[in-house]
Amino acid sequence: MTDAPAPVTIIIPGKWTPELKKQVSCGTFTRRVDMPKAVQFKATASFFAAEVMKGHPVFDEPIRVDFIWEKPKPSGYKARECWPWKRPDLNNLTKLIEDALQGVVYRDDSQICDSRQIKRFGPVEQLTVRVEVLEPEWPYRKPPKVREAAERGTKMEVIPDA
Repeated sequence: MTDAPAPVTIIIPGKWTPELKKQVSCGTFTRRVDMPKAVQFKATASFFAAEVMKGHPVFDEPIRVDFIWEKPKPSGYKARECWPWKRPDLNNLTKLIEDALQGVVYRDDSQICDSRQIKRFGPVEQLTVRVEVLEPEWPYRKPPKVREAAERGTKMEVIPDA
């Protein structure tokens, strides 16, 4: 039996926003900052994620994340078209939500080792994010005794299994 955190499913209702950035110059330095719509979407996503994560530890190991973007079929699509193949593109949607969940659901978005992204038609406009530990065994998760010793601040020697 493993002590890996249980999978988490987060549902974020509302309109999607892709990653939108603008360039801001300050003297000779230029940087890119999020547009107000993107900042609002990140805040909404972080809020819903924080509500789901109450009492659940932040993921601190390699994870798998599934993103399912759903919206009703607009009138501009033909009846035979089954997928929302027009803008916004999937990568820009995913970049923004990965940044929004960083620090709330997982420590850093570099922990995402496996990802699935789906954009489809659904009954309402929403985003469903499912996060689970990819490999819950050693060497990614320390054995319970080693982790407890680390939390207490004491040293403990680990002897590998023969």
